[in-house]
Amino acid sequence: MTPEEFQQLLIKYREGAITAPEKELLFKWLPVYEKQLAEQLDSDLYDPAVPRLGDMATRDIIYNAIQTAGDSDTDFSYPRRSTPYLGRRGWVAAAMLAGLVAVGAYFIVEGNKDQPVKVAAQLQDVAPGLNKATLILSDGSKVTLDSAGNQVIRQGAVAVQQRGGSLWYEVKEQGSVDAYNILATPRGGQFRVVLSDGTKVWLNAGSSIRYPVTFTSRERVVEVTGETYFEVAHDATAPFIVKTARQAIKVLGTRFNVNAYVDEPMASTTLLDGAVRITSGSANRFLNPGEQLTTQYASGEVAVRSVNVDNVVAWTDGKFRFDNSDIKAVMRQLARWYDVDVVYSGAVPSREFVGEIERDLHLSQVLNILEKNNIHFDIQGKKIIVLPE
Repeated sequence: MTPEEFQQLLIKYREGAITAPEKELLFKWLPVYEKQLAEQLDSDLYDPAVPRLGDMATRDIIYNAIQTAGDSDTDFSYPRRSTPYLGRRGWVAAAMLAGLVAVGAYFIVEGNKDQPVKVAAQLQDVAPGLNKATLILSDGSKVTLDSAGNQVIRQGAVAVQQRGGSLWYEVKEQGSVDAYNILATPRGGQFRVVLSDGTKVWLNAGSSIRYPVTFTSRERVVEVTGETYFEVAHDATAPFIVKTARQAIKVLGTRFNVNAYVDEPMASTTLLDGAVRITSGSANRFLNPGEQLTTQYASGEVAVRSVNVDNVVAWTDGKFRFDNSDIKAVMRQLARWYDVDVVYSGAVPSREFVGEIERDLHLSQVLNILEKNNIHFDIQGKKIIVLPE
């Protein structure tokens, strides 16, 4: 979006003539053009030659809208949509779209507006991740998948249909097929698959799932790495089992998220609804909805706690969402989604980040936001060096 296009959206917003898609676009680009917004509001008060955004009262209305718009379900009715900005504790979700309380929302238009941001100048920009994956068939052959694909792959009695960023397994005739497929996403990729029993699986960047082409035994067993979200088709006669390097999750029909990245400090399973039993080492635990079981990689310690499940599965809705996350946790997610390497020079900055950001932003936009919270970088190609405070 150009500065001129952004200004036109501002004018439409002030005049009440903005459409719902335009309003969403305006708030999405606010972090990029916050300085222009502040300057436009200032000059509008004194220069009759510029396109008008209104008087001081209108300026206050815009500021107040940024701070409190989430209170109105009628005006801002975009479910689970938001735009990032900085608050005093880090990133805070923009209330005007997500309906969240906006701590420090004022800084979206005035905070640090004179602070230079050098990220865009250093970075040959990196686009966000896409729907892409590799499907490894039972004979070892590989099929490259992307958003543009539209094909049917036959495997015996099973037809595998690709439509854009999703796969569907359809059993065309009954029979026993002892064959496995692997669906793997690279860093910077995501994909979805519907297994032959109807179970839906979302794969985050740098993840994989190994599964039978058709389920023929009394147990439906799959193996995963990275991060996956499941909506399991109910079948009381055939429990569904998900295996990771540190956990085995047994369910009948439920929704849950598995995070088994080896570069995280722990593996975790989070239950949204239904019931699961998790085996981790010698521990066997049942989870209730809203609970998360974690297994520490270093010590093997197992713990169960209540969590905000919306934060955990925000990635399936196209968002990063952080809840008191440190800079390393934030950068691990960015590294996987943008396929960049992150290293730290000296002491790691001590920051906690709260809130969410859309995953369709370019990397420069995300790093600019961090720069404004006094997190600084040296950028060398696709290597992001996080500098000490």
